[in-house]
Amino acid sequence: MSDEALFDCSKNATTSERRNDFVRNLLVNKYRIPSKRIISKDGYIRTNTDLEFWIIPKGAVLPKETPNSYSKPIVDCFCPAMDVRGEATITNKTFPLTFVANISDGAADEIKYIWKVSIGKIISGQGTPTIQVDLSRTKVKEVTATVEFRFEGCCEHCSGTESFTTKIFQ
Repeated sequence: MSDEALFDCSKNATTSERRNDFVRNLLVNKYRIPSKRIISKDGYIRTNTDLEFWIIPKGAVLPKETPNSYSKPIVDCFCPAMDVRGEATITNKTFPLTFVANISDGAADEIKYIWKVSIGKIISGQGTPTIQVDLSRTKVKEVTATVEFRFEGCCEHCSGTESFTTKIFQ
């Protein structure tokens, strides 16, 4: 099975579910523990790869699982590399300056782009991977565009910000 299949962002056959099924089958088939006595709970992504299984006697109080390393339950997901690109330098502020947010393969979620610029005005592209910035009324030596990437769904823990600065020579 490919790495992509093991670590996709869907709820289907996540790695933790496969490990859970393997151990459950081992306890039931090899050690003959009745399946109804085995309670397992998907602990989602943790700081280590330990599995916790409990065999519960009838009428016993259920144990508490070890806390997750993340505050919200998530499934296996590779966070993509994120960056912003633009022109390194410009000499003419009469044309709009373009900045582009780049995301490598990884997260399969919907992505929101929230742009800010240090100076100038975003004239198009807010909420998209590409913006254009009007600098015609500014007297600055550089402009920085910052984009906040917000992933929705199973890879929301991948959210972050990236910036790019363009030097202006007049």
